[in-house]
Amino acid sequence: MDDLYKTFAQLEAAWLRALKEKDTGALQQLLSDEFVSTSWASSGELTTRAEYLHAAARADFRRCSVDDIFVQDLDRVIVVKCRLRCECCTQGRYDVSEFLITDVWVKRAGRWEAASRHASAPVRILEKTLSPAMHGGPEIAWR
Repeated sequence: MDDLYKTFAQLEAAWLRALKEKDTGALQQLLSDEFVSTSWASSGELTTRAEYLHAAARADFRRCSVDDIFVQDLDRVIVVKCRLRCECCTQGRYDVSEFLITDVWVKRAGRWEAASRHASAPVRILEKTLSPAMHGGPEIAWR
C-alpha cells in the first residue's frame, strides 16, 4: 500500500469516525472553509460547510465502514472515490445505507482539507428506496 493511499484511507476513516462520534471539532479540522457537498438525496443543491456541520451534529450513525477506496493524484488536488456503508437512523428506525462518495482534497498550510463531497446511492439501493410512484415504475428514467 503506497503512502498516498494510506494517507487518504486514514483521512476518510477519520471523517467517518467524526460523523459517528458527532465530533464537530474533528470535522471542522477536516473540512475547508469553502467546503460544499451534494447529498445523495438532493436534486443538485449544494450544502455549505455550516449546514453540513449542523446536519452532522444531528445524524445518528452506528456501524460504518469505508471501502473500495480509489485515490487520484491531480498534482495539487486529490480526488478520492470510495463506498461508505453505514447503519443510520432514519425516521426512528436503523437501516443500513450505502453511498458512493467522491471527495476533493486540497493541501493548505501543510495539511489536507476536504473542499467538496458528492454522495450518490448505487442504483440498486435507489430501486429499493424509491417507490414506483416516485420514479415512474420499476425502471429509473434519467433525464
